[in-house]
This record gives sequence, structure tokens and C-alpha cells, in this order.
Amino acid sequence: MTAVVTGAARGIGRAILRRLIADGHRTVAVDVDAELLAETCRECGAQPAVVDVTDRDAVSAFAEQVQVCDVLVNNAGIWRFEPLLSATAAREVLQVNLLGPLNLMQALTPAMPAGGAVVNVSSVVARRPVGGLGLYPVSKAALEALTRTAALELGPRGIRCNAVGPGFILTDGTSAHLENDDRASSIPLRKIGHPDEVAAVVSFLCSDEARYVTGQIVYVDGGYG
Repeated sequence: MTAVVTGAARGIGRAILRRLIADGHRTVAVDVDAELLAETCRECGAQPAVVDVTDRDAVSAFAEQVQVCDVLVNNAGIWRFEPLLSATAAREVLQVNLLGPLNLMQALTPAMPAGGAVVNVSSVVARRPVGGLGLYPVSKAALEALTRTAALELGPRGIRCNAVGPGFILTDGTSAHLENDDRASSIPLRKIGHPDEVAAVVSFLCSDEARYVTGQIVYVDGGYG
């Protein structure tokens, strides 16, 4: 089975990529960072594809190359630290976090066979917003609505669509904010999460074990949300 993972060059996306490879999937890793993507793919044996998920033409061309996709994980996402009412990166955030996944679903699910699965990577801030993240919480809440809508429309074809909502996860991108942070004290499990813990839930949602699960948002947040 072929799995496509976006935002796969680092962090949670890289952990998901490695887990799906371990599960036996042939994987295609998508990212805009060509150098880091090449390094990741050399390490784990995935097929690299440098694609901007906001570029519909590029996504369509990519879909023609892939031809058949059994599993799609929309992980690519960005955030900008800025007040909501003076946000200047709103369009950019929505393009990547909301329209990017839509572009991939529109391009890849028409040829996806019955039994296929889509997993969108949301965030706990979709359910429990925090200030200072601009349009990021809004974009993830919209992504969850997109997930549920896609589950309704793709369900009759035997294709499932779910989402995971990571909480505070220690990655290259978040380490500067979390390593010396006391946020663990506000989490019921009293610890910051690891990318592999998110990847494990994605693996389940992509598997036949979750064959009767669709339209769901699973928060991987230690109970924070």
C-alpha cells in the first residue's frame, strides 16, 4: 500500500513517515524543504517529492505521478506568533493548514480505493485555543470541520477520514518553547509528548483495525484538552 505524508521532513511528519514504513507501507514523503527532505528520505528509505501543498497545479502534477494513494496523511502546517486582531500572516496560515489538505484530498482521493484512509493533523488548540497564535487555532478548527465533511462524502466509497490533534509535543520546531517550560504541570499525564506517540495514533487510524472509525478527532495531548 502507498502512503503519502506531507510535511514529512521533520518533527511529527518524520515520525509518522517512519512509523508507516515500519507498518509496511511504501511511502512518499512530501515537503517544501528539498535539502532536509532528501536527508530524511535517505535515512528511512521513503520516496521524496518536493511539493508546495498550496500550489494546486503542483499538487495535481504530483497526483498524476503517484497515480494510486491508499493512505494520505496531511501533516504540513505552519504557525505564526502574532495577535489575532493584528495578524498579518492569516492568508498564509490558512493556505497551508486548511487549503493545503483540501488540495491533496481533491487530487488524491478520486483514485483512492475502498479501504483507503485520510488522516489530517490538527492541534489541541482547535478545541482549546490559546492567544498569540494568530489564525493557527482557527485554521485547525476549520481543518477538523473539513475532516468531518470529507468523512461524510468519502464514506460511501469506503474511504475513511479522521484527524489527530497533538498537544504539546517536543520537536525541533517547539523545543525552544517547551524544553524549559512548566507546561507539563498543567497536563494530567504530567509530561510533554513525543512525536512517536502521535505517529502511533496515526498508524492505528490508517490501519484495518480502525476500519469502522471515520469522522473522528483523536487528541494526543496527555489529557490537556
